[in-house]
Amino acid sequence: MREFGNVATVTEMGALEFAVDSLGTNLIVVMGHTKCGAVNAMVKGDQLEGNLVALMEPIMPAVDEARRETAEGDDLLELAVHANTMHQVRRLLTQSDALAGAVRDGNLKIVGAVYDLETGEVEFLGEHPRQAAVIGG
Repeated sequence: MREFGNVATVTEMGALEFAVDSLGTNLIVVMGHTKCGAVNAMVKGDQLEGNLVALMEPIMPAVDEARRETAEGDDLLELAVHANTMHQVRRLLTQSDALAGAVRDGNLKIVGAVYDLETGEVEFLGEHPRQAAVIGG
């Protein structure tokens, strides 16, 4: 699935749960990309209206995390893209008992990655660094 800002809704999480439970999917890759417009809008502090507010809200904690690194400009955006990717990995683990259980049981891996739009290279970030604490494993 390709989602705006990597933010999976309840419907998309349900589809992932189905894929794991019924189809035997054993890997989910949350892939951000450089120069992400959704993350950039949050970094710049763009005023949002309507449904965009709810869609962008889950990105803000990652942007706040990146800002604590005191980076600016493109460096801040790059940090925020990486942070958002891993934050969305964490959201899958915390908002879906089924996905967390599959990870805990060793039947599923959820990893983050970032696609570089200029080079075409993918940087794999791995599992969430606090995965064991998040899923209680």
